[in-house]
Amino acid sequence: LLLSLGVTAFKCATPAEVEMVLAAGGRNVTWAYPTVNPFNIHRFVSAARDYPDAELTGMVDSERGLEIWRTELRNAPPNIRLRVDLDPGLGRTGAPMNDVALTLARSIHALGRLSGWHVYDGHVKGDQDERRQQVLAIAEQVRTLRDALRKDGIETDVIAGGSYTFN
Repeated sequence: LLLSLGVTAFKCATPAEVEMVLAAGGRNVTWAYPTVNPFNIHRFVSAARDYPDAELTGMVDSERGLEIWRTELRNAPPNIRLRVDLDPGLGRTGAPMNDVALTLARSIHALGRLSGWHVYDGHVKGDQDERRQQVLAIAEQVRTLRDALRKDGIETDVIAGGSYTFN
């Protein structure tokens, strides 16, 4: 249904959802949950092999997670990219928005797989103006990270959004 309505990019929570979207014809799929589970990462890489014409993006938020991705990406198809998942204050997943995130991004870039940043700001609450101010503060932190990488000649983009921002 979504494909018939013109939706071209999908954000999934599980490897099973990634496989479902690919099987239905989706070709731009982001698995928006960082993990250190080798089985799930392997499953994601296998899906990329099964759908070589699709672009798949995974998440990393720790050095341990990157270590597992690095192992699974050996001999993996080129259609897999990675984003650094950032923690803007929710505290559930994501790298701290500081040198930890920059180190992860530089390491992923060295693998030739860096797509950019991912921010889930589902903790943002309040009236519209309060939410706007919180989102602007988070956006400034992401800009700081982006600009630090830009000085190294590394360009990134951002996937962001949560349940309450409306911006």
